[in-house]
Amino acid sequence: MSKNVIRSLICLLLIALLLPVWACTKNEESESVSGTTSSQAEDVTTSEPAPDPIEIVTPTVYLMAGESYELTYKTEGTRDEAVWSSSSDCVTVENGVITAVKEGFSHISANGGNECLVYVLSDKLSTVTVKTASGQKITSRDVYVSCHVSVNSDNDEYDMKEVSANIRLRGNSTFYTPEKKSYRIKFTSKTNMLGMNEGAECKSWVLLAEWFDDTLLRDPVAYTLAPMIMDEYSSDYRFVRLKIDGKYMGVFLLAEQCQIHPERVNIEEAGEESSSLMSGYMFEVNSSDEFDPTKSFKVYHEPYEIRDLNGVLFTGAAGRDGERAHYMTLKNNKFTKNQLAFSKYYLRAVFEILYQATYNNVALEFKYDFINDPSKAQRFLSICNGDGDHMAGLTESKTKTPQEAIEAVIDIDSLVNTYIFNQIMCNADAFWRSFYFWVDLSENGSKKLVFGCPWDHDGATVTWSTFDYRAVDEYFDPRMNVWLMIPMVNDWFKELVYERWAEVYEKNNGFELIFKLIESITNTYASEFSAEQKLWNRQVAQKDQAENTYNWFKDRIAWINSEFDK
Repeated sequence: MSKNVIRSLICLLLIALLLPVWACTKNEESESVSGTTSSQAEDVTTSEPAPDPIEIVTPTVYLMAGESYELTYKTEGTRDEAVWSSSSDCVTVENGVITAVKEGFSHISANGGNECLVYVLSDKLSTVTVKTASGQKITSRDVYVSCHVSVNSDNDEYDMKEVSANIRLRGNSTFYTPEKKSYRIKFTSKTNMLGMNEGAECKSWVLLAEWFDDTLLRDPVAYTLAPMIMDEYSSDYRFVRLKIDGKYMGVFLLAEQCQIHPERVNIEEAGEESSSLMSGYMFEVNSSDEFDPTKSFKVYHEPYEIRDLNGVLFTGAAGRDGERAHYMTLKNNKFTKNQLAFSKYYLRAVFEILYQATYNNVALEFKYDFINDPSKAQRFLSICNGDGDHMAGLTESKTKTPQEAIEAVIDIDSLVNTYIFNQIMCNADAFWRSFYFWVDLSENGSKKLVFGCPWDHDGATVTWSTFDYRAVDEYFDPRMNVWLMIPMVNDWFKELVYERWAEVYEKNNGFELIFKLIESITNTYASEFSAEQKLWNRQVAQKDQAENTYNWFKDRIAWINSEFDK
């Protein structure tokens, strides 16, 4: 047998022996690359598809500990197969039913869908204890008193013990009452109180006396209602018992300070953060304090004929001594004279754009377009300062319609939301104080006037300092803030209000949680409210007025729903 034949036979034999090994190795390599074994591949083929995400309709819910609430939600999948989750043990959730367990907050979602924020009010009031240095009296709105603050909560996570802070009086009308007063607490370092605002840590907090509201319900209703309607910031709240230097002071509403802050009104702050004219400014309609030209100015209304959507002439005197002018306060810290002047002429110009577009069908715009070219901000200020008139900084637009002129300078969605909110609350204070809006002209800002942060509703629903409830079947415009009255004269704005109302009314099931909360607060805190009445000699029992308030909101919301159903 030749050597070649022998070599061929040996090769064939080796191939026969090695082929199975090579085939097996290649198969394993193939499985390794694909990441799937034959059994795994079978599993992939037979596994169930991911469940459909749940769309929760209601964005925000307030509940009392121990209460349950069934969420409204949408899904294309099977409801009983939804996997619900909660971000904390303050609540439990099963099949879309939330049960509140203890004070705090939680984010609820299902199958990876959108979240619903749930706030839980304790069924036992937390106690806030203030201990001042050497028992010093708290008598000033300007001077803080050094103190330590402790909190005893039904939820141990929120307990605090002698945290360093300062305290002073606050408020407008309540400051001058000889009885119960409101306070502002400013901690030495950023602190959260009772899980409010999703655990946000801030230095400034307020304790509201609610002296002019024997129902103790108007502010809580307002702060519950606001996140149902608004996308913009609004304060969270909790009822608490307050003790100062060992003395029981009654039931207070713990709330947040309306301020520029990353966790509150989140804009760049002119003065505090930036010396640029093109920065963030926060304004308050404020006719309560003594006029201070270092932080205040007027937006004039006297020369203008302002009528509401029904043609009723605006007669409100938002200034002093019957003067029809809005007094504005710049709420920034450490701003320069130029920043104050710039903000004044800017706001007057925006008002002029709104007024002229609405009543005279004229589209105005800034003569020097600092919105798109920040370098022109100084030219705008210089020409306005030179003439002492905001009109010097405006010109008639050759390209914009009157509607587009308004939309260029005002965040319309926020204005629509604020209008709806104020129509429900009928807050008399809204046209002359505690009414907030802001603009962020910085590089990352929206560069439009934004409305939000509703505040001070102890005079809402009724004629000021009485229990004479306002009519439920009429617009509040003739007595409202002109920033809300003027836009509604425009048909296009009206349509936006009607559309937004239909949306929020459906999302919140006719605002049913408002009525549920009025009943819950009244019943759960009945003994605390009774002690409050005796302590401060309140003339009207909370429970006696709670039913009237409940019925008023029912009727008011029903009328708005019928009126806005266009």
